[in-house]
Amino acid sequence: MDGCARATFIQPGTPWIEVQKLLPFGDDSDEDDVYRTDIQIAAVNSLNANMAILRWKRWANYFRDERNEVNSVYMIEGNNISNRAPG
Repeated sequence: MDGCARATFIQPGTPWIEVQKLLPFGDDSDEDDVYRTDIQIAAVNSLNANMAILRWKRWANYFRDERNEVNSVYMIEGNNISNRAPG
C-alpha cells in the first residue's frame, strides 16, 4: 500500500475562502473505493486521527507550538512528514 495521512488545521473564524484553499473539494466519484478494498486503511486512519489530536493540543496550548502549521502530510512510502505553515 502507498498513500498518505493528512491533517489540516482550520482555526475557528477562518473565512470560507481560506478554507477552500486548504481543503480539496471536488467530485470523488471517479476514485477507487479504498475503504472497501484496502485492509490497511485503519492504520492510516488512526495515524491521521493522532496527527489531528496533536495539532489541536498544540493550538490549545497543551504543547508548545513554534511552527503553527496548517497542513501536515505523512507519506507512507518515504516515511516522512512535511508541514506547511500559513501564508
